Amino acid sequence: MQILRTHRILWLALTLVILASCSRTVDRAANRFYHRSTAKFNAMYNGRVALEEGKDQLRQAHRESFELPLSLFDHGFAKEDSPEAKN
Repeated sequence: MQILRTHRILWLALTLVILASCSRTVDRAANRFYHRSTAKFNAMYNGRVALEEGKDQLRQAHRESFELPLSLFDHGFAKEDSPEAKN
């Protein structure tokens, strides 16, 4: 019973130390590392969310028209100044 109580106290103390060490006002190496890693993943998350929002906007903006012919060649023609036009 005493061992279980000691483990609970140690876990509580460890949790409090970890939470207190994540303060943004303290400038220590561990804090800088933590905030740099979370900032990196925050940018990845925000990029993923923006990509999904862009896909949703494209899906909503797309309207099918069965009266118009399909465009098979989307690339167009080579410009006269480009190297491809000289060949």
